[in-house]
Amino acid sequence: MAISEETVSDVLGLGEHVIPVTVQKVTFRIEEPFENTPSKTVDVYGSGTTNDLRFKVGVRYLVYGFRGKDGKTRTGKCTRTAPVTEAAEDLIFLRSLPTRVGGGIRGLVRFVTPGTQTVTVAGTVTESGSDGNHKTRVAASGWYELEGLAPGDYRETFTPDDNSTEFVSLRLSIPVNGSCVESGVRLGNVTVSGGVSDEAGTAISGVDVFLFYALDGHFHPDVALKTRTDAGGKFSFHRVEAANFILSAQLASSEMIFFPGTHDASKTEIIEVHDGKPLSGLAVRVPRSSHSK
Repeated sequence: MAISEETVSDVLGLGEHVIPVTVQKVTFRIEEPFENTPSKTVDVYGSGTTNDLRFKVGVRYLVYGFRGKDGKTRTGKCTRTAPVTEAAEDLIFLRSLPTRVGGGIRGLVRFVTPGTQTVTVAGTVTESGSDGNHKTRVAASGWYELEGLAPGDYRETFTPDDNSTEFVSLRLSIPVNGSCVESGVRLGNVTVSGGVSDEAGTAISGVDVFLFYALDGHFHPDVALKTRTDAGGKFSFHRVEAANFILSAQLASSEMIFFPGTHDASKTEIIEVHDGKPLSGLAVRVPRSSHSK
């Protein structure tokens, strides 16, 4: 049921251009939820084009919406959105579908540079959420899928079978029951290695070491590669793609230290990885105060 409507300011994206527009914003009270319905009410927007519908307050509609990059739910004439009185066929079909339990995460493990794949993509994907860990194997094609996941945030980890490098997405979000999230893991052909020691030069074992993607030169704690130092304080990342990264080390629950030895991510040195060129000898110095915690 459309319970309120108003005209609001919005923007219309056309390629690289953004055009100011006004659109209709309608609040619906949900009487019968289908897939991806977030709550008891939902705000639906037009797109600012001739494709927009004109909803009337007090009328019941079957609404097919899509969520844009800005997070707003939108609809238009090119969907099958219609007054309930004109949607009998669609309602019969939708009511015949089995109820979906939980959401899903689907992705692809792939080598980003053609011709660099020398080994399989065999490994395990783990989705860690509030209800525990959910694991699946990666198919020979690189595809993976997990179903039946509760709404919420998940940490995704891809662990290859043949080395200790982990590929981690720190936050994937399933917004509502039944929704699906697209993900993926990018592999390269470069090895990045080095060591972690304290200020006196003593090697430190068992330290978590991260390579965070820094395509714009800034620290973003979203997607990273992870490994650990061995008994001699050495670390190696395998299958790294050509990109800019920020290197950091963290011992247990201590504060993260950024290469070569600072607590401030803005003062770190960017690690540039070039296709086919191994990078070695990177040294991270962990202050004694962090090492002793």
